[in-house]
Amino acid sequence: MKVIKFIVIMSMAVVMSLLYIAQYILWPEDQYATTTFEIIFEWFSLLWLAGLLPGIIGICGMWYLKSPKKLEDENPIRNFVCFRICTRGSNPKALAKTILRIKKEMAAVPLFPYVVEVVSERGFDFHQHDRLRIIVVPKDYQTPNGSRFKARALHYATFHSPIPDKAWVVHLDEESRPTKSFIRGVTKMIREEDRKEKPSIGQGAILYHRQWRQHPLLTLADNIRTGDDLGRFHIQHKIGITIFGLHGSFIVARNDVEKKLGGFDFGPAGDVTEDAWWALVAMENGYRSCWCEGYLEEQSCQSLLDFMRQRRRWWVGLRLVVMNAPVGLKWRLLLGSQVALWTLAPFALVYSFLHLFFGTFLSESIQFLGNFAYASFVTLYIVGLYVNLKEGLDDKDILFKISAYIVQGAMTIIPIFSSIEGLAILWAVFHPSKGFHIIKK
Repeated sequence: MKVIKFIVIMSMAVVMSLLYIAQYILWPEDQYATTTFEIIFEWFSLLWLAGLLPGIIGICGMWYLKSPKKLEDENPIRNFVCFRICTRGSNPKALAKTILRIKKEMAAVPLFPYVVEVVSERGFDFHQHDRLRIIVVPKDYQTPNGSRFKARALHYATFHSPIPDKAWVVHLDEESRPTKSFIRGVTKMIREEDRKEKPSIGQGAILYHRQWRQHPLLTLADNIRTGDDLGRFHIQHKIGITIFGLHGSFIVARNDVEKKLGGFDFGPAGDVTEDAWWALVAMENGYRSCWCEGYLEEQSCQSLLDFMRQRRRWWVGLRLVVMNAPVGLKWRLLLGSQVALWTLAPFALVYSFLHLFFGTFLSESIQFLGNFAYASFVTLYIVGLYVNLKEGLDDKDILFKISAYIVQGAMTIIPIFSSIEGLAILWAVFHPSKGFHIIKK
């Protein structure tokens, strides 16, 4: 991971230098706040510090990444593994490709006995065999707490699947594609955790390099998600506490743990982002998380509106979790603080634009901290881009890689991607979603 450390150093240095140069040119250096309006307006510069703590955590997470030791030398384990795919069934082609990919990668690295479980309200024409099981959720099925969406289906599967209690469940979405490193990483984690009285819940990094050329800008926009996995999410799992929640896929947990936690029946307050709610319930009950090596491949949104709807649902769901999860205050405050900082991000962006026209010269400390926060944000994109290019494209695509770095840098420094993310959060704040929007992929 020495390359990632180098990228972090260079990205932070280059971006901060560019920010200082732009500010030297654009800011009125000899104009200080004197009027009441200017003084009040200057205080709003503290909004820039909203990204400082997440930025520092992200940089630390990337800095302490380590190459998995001898991951390719993993030996087979006897533990039974269930790849559980929860889907509405609206995209059977994507689902079929995921099932075939699992079969292909497991044939290449047969490290454990497994089954693929597809959980849906509808049946499929797939040929069922000993490696594939379709669990159909009855249309009239209701959980005791009235959970909807994915949580309802997961709850049904938890208590109706015939897999043993000591089997391990790997949660996937219908477009999730495992890699060989993913299978090896899951093997390594299960070997280490299965012997514990309370085995940890694992999660790793997700890539979004599919369909680069069909949807180049939205794929670049999702590089921050890979960067965030290797940054903030990596360090939280190293600590063992899900401060930022969990993703809905690439969750690795033992079956009896899911049953002991009561499944996924969280009611309407918890079924929008059921993964984050479940993570806090697990923490409250003494379970911890761990980092799972390897990469899982997924797919970016195919439209700008879906991209924004996805972010809006995350914000609305996390707010409901913070307000309603039946856990201790410390767990809700940890997640709530991050949601609050995320909420301030678009307002900080608006202030940045206004400052170009109405701003005065700021203190050097605020300027430095604000620049550091924004540079760390850009660095997440660059590291995410590097890993996605490294894992997803042939080394011969040199021109494409160079152009991707140029466009990624321009979009994030200008900043276009952060504006889109910010607009999605503003949309969530002032017009929250009331359902579970399914993203077309």
